[in-house]
Amino acid sequence: MKKWLLLTTITLWTSCKDVQPSNNTTTATEDSLTVDVPKPPENLAQFDADFASKYQLENWKELMEFKKGFESLHRLNPKGLTVFLKGLDNQTIRLLKSNFPETFDNDPIKSRLKVVRMEVMKCIYFAENRQNEALQKSLENLYQSYSIFINRLVTMGEEKTINVLDSLN
Repeated sequence: MKKWLLLTTITLWTSCKDVQPSNNTTTATEDSLTVDVPKPPENLAQFDADFASKYQLENWKELMEFKKGFESLHRLNPKGLTVFLKGLDNQTIRLLKSNFPETFDNDPIKSRLKVVRMEVMKCIYFAENRQNEALQKSLENLYQSYSIFINRLVTMGEEKTINVLDSLN
């Protein structure tokens, strides 16, 4: 019995002596995504203040948050891209669920917004899977679909104005 105790003690003592501390630290560069976030195109669609006040869009909180979040995408640190895109997806969902003003409460507007959400989800997928080339292309498509959505808001407002004027004549 004393021999077993002595043998166990020696084995434990020598095995503990040879253990090297594990180096499980990871650097931030391993965890970060190295992507050059493309700048928004020069002609990123906007609506002017007159249009916003005419259709009371400044009171549509979800749209204004979505617009502000989207326009800040180009100033984003690429290391936080996935988190930002997930936040943008949440803003898009809130916008889809919000009460649309009567002028814009129709399928063409909502379908354009759903396309923007699909592009956001693609960007999230490519960012999480570190597919840099596909992410670059998807970000460009995201800017384009956002511009189409904003342009559709403007044209829908103009169409409603024209229809009102036609009915007055």
